[in-house]
Amino acid sequence: MMTHQPTDHELLTALALGELDSGAEHALRQRLEAEPDLARAFEHIRAAVGFLRDEPGAEPSPAALRAAKKLLRQSRPGLLDTLADGLRQVVAALDFDSRLTPAIAGIRGAAAAAQVAFSCDEAEIDLEISPAGDDQWLVNGQIDADEAGDWQVTIVDSARNAPDITIDAIDGAFRTRLAPGAYELALRRGDLIVRVSPLTIP
Repeated sequence: MMTHQPTDHELLTALALGELDSGAEHALRQRLEAEPDLARAFEHIRAAVGFLRDEPGAEPSPAALRAAKKLLRQSRPGLLDTLADGLRQVVAALDFDSRLTPAIAGIRGAAAAAQVAFSCDEAEIDLEISPAGDDQWLVNGQIDADEAGDWQVTIVDSARNAPDITIDAIDGAFRTRLAPGAYELALRRGDLIVRVSPLTIP
């Protein structure tokens, strides 16, 4: 049986939250001393965790989430930019998911809705995922770009178990219900396509 090997990002988050045992913490701190890029990523994550812990409410405020997402984004690798069929395509990177580390999600109580964010130079995509009953999940999305306008959102079931869903996102806002699974999103406006993947529900 295969076991999950934590990524560096997960290890750094666990270190920031004080969740590592002494042996794992010692080994990771040795790596931090030897790897400057890893040390910088840890500082971003530690600052993001600090923002969330300092929040007085039941769950982090929108301002704290924005600050945390900005800090976490800086610890992510660069983005892929390609040109195909006359369309400009970019891949948005995941820079925040409140479900990745249960301790972060529960710092100020367990929120019913998960917050997930992707970003690239052209747009930021914020998603709220909440239970909708009947084994369905409500996804509320907001696409923010430098220029306001409408987008077309296509949601593809990665397992190809269902037809693609296409939604007109007026002023960047969209809403849909999805069954549990893995999905890919393609956000299109003009000659620009922003690809978001993977999106896991729930």
